[in-house]
Amino acid sequence: MIRKTLGALAALACLAAPASAAVNTFDFTGSPSIANEMSFTGDNGLNVTVTGYELLYIGLDFLPDQVSQNSAGLGVHGYPQDDNELDGDLFTTEALVFEFDWVVSAQSIALSLFNTETESFLWWTFPEAADAFNIYSFSNGSWSLFDGNLAENPYDFNGGLGTQKFAIAAHDANSDFRVAGLTVSAIPEPATWLMMIMGFGLVGIASRRRSVAAAA
Repeated sequence: MIRKTLGALAALACLAAPASAAVNTFDFTGSPSIANEMSFTGDNGLNVTVTGYELLYIGLDFLPDQVSQNSAGLGVHGYPQDDNELDGDLFTTEALVFEFDWVVSAQSIALSLFNTETESFLWWTFPEAADAFNIYSFSNGSWSLFDGNLAENPYDFNGGLGTQKFAIAAHDANSDFRVAGLTVSAIPEPATWLMMIMGFGLVGIASRRRSVAAAA
């Protein structure tokens, strides 16, 4: 009986393992197109759906916009910024929302920059824009989180934000970019951890039974 149970748990663990353990890289470059949302599959099978929004600073209201894709990556097609890239002005900014089919930890993001003198982008779990978010600025050839840490493009998040849904937005009127690529790693769900714990427990019971039988 224990062997059958262990076998079933092992099979379930194998089904969960590809999504929970793999690092997935997404390439968002492609032929010119505009849509209400776009879906992509990472190189290890993880899926993400991307939608576009206009964020009004006053009231933190989100207005749906369309997603734009071209050879430089993803942007937002919407009013009043209609150049199909991620940019902003004094009152609004454009955002892309990434929703995965699994909770993920962000590893890095690659941007196509159109204003190489100064760029900045916001990053937060969606839709809680009032939560603490990070501002990253680009100048003199490198990104800087406002704690003094520098990085190149692609920007390395070092495993930031364990979430299933997050947003990338332009920070101010000087920003002008597209999201060319993204790398994330999936985080195991509680059910996966529970299966692992149960499996270890059953292995222990089986070992104890064998020890008792040998002693007898």
